[in-house]
Amino acid sequence: IWYLGIFIAMGFGIVNTTLMAVFERMREFGLLKALGMKPWWIIRDVITESFLLLIVGTFLGNVLGFLTSHALSGGIDLTFMAAGAEFFGMPRVIYPVIATSDVALANAVVIILGLLVSVYPAVRAARFTPVEALARSGIGRLTLVDGDTISISNMNRQLHTLDSTQGQITAGHTFGE
Repeated sequence: IWYLGIFIAMGFGIVNTTLMAVFERMREFGLLKALGMKPWWIIRDVITESFLLLIVGTFLGNVLGFLTSHALSGGIDLTFMAAGAEFFGMPRVIYPVIATSDVALANAVVIILGLLVSVYPAVRAARFTPVEALARSGIGRLTLVDGDTISISNMNRQLHTLDSTQGQITAGHTFGE
């Protein structure tokens, strides 16, 4: 039951992380769909990204676990809790032991569960229409503006502000006219 609780918590963590990554890249997915990318390809990309993250995570977790086990190979001294340890039938010194079958089983469960729970965010990313994805991204609304118009408008506004506040710069003409 302890492992079940850990794996359920891990599943929620992966769903949350993957869903936030999908929402942060919603504009990208909308643009890709607008350019003709099929929804299945978006699902495949999100699941592939999740798979790569799961592989790297299990590798790093295994390395850290083995290093920790090696560092504690002299045993964990529990003499300060001698009465409590004896009550539960534990020895005063615990020696960590790693079984390769347990490591393989845990890695397999993590990868399979991780792939299963990343299907939901992948399907959510694939369901958005390009307009919805672009409208929901970043600023919360769809804004289509010509970049040159913005820069010319800002230059004119800055020249006008300098002219009216300092009196030293006069604009003989405005840019873009």
